[in-house]
Amino acid sequence: MEMEFLLKLKEQITLETIYYIFTILVATDIITGVIKAWKKGGFKSRSLRDGMFGSLAELILLILCILASKLVPITSFIVFVVLLVMIFKELSSIVENLVECGAKLPTWLTKGLKVYTDKLDNLDIKE
Repeated sequence: MEMEFLLKLKEQITLETIYYIFTILVATDIITGVIKAWKKGGFKSRSLRDGMFGSLAELILLILCILASKLVPITSFIVFVVLLVMIFKELSSIVENLVECGAKLPTWLTKGLKVYTDKLDNLDIKE
């Protein structure tokens, strides 16, 4: 069932579109992380720098994956799933930051993101 859903989703959305979504989520994660650190009084430029370098490395990795999928088309589904996993990771981080800032989010949202992130992490990819 999940594999069919992922295949249909891949037909509808390009890798580039997912990359843009991921980039926006990375920026949102950085902003919410800064707000969380500022609110807790633990804002450190070193932590911000390390987080930004990590995010930049992920963005570069994803660009390389997209380029690889263009050169070797059989890898495009794997790249697609990797992008989805990373999107859910970013969404989870954003939700975590918002909760730690005091936002009252529905339990189904926080638990739902955790469940889908775990499912995607454990997905057995067979094309």
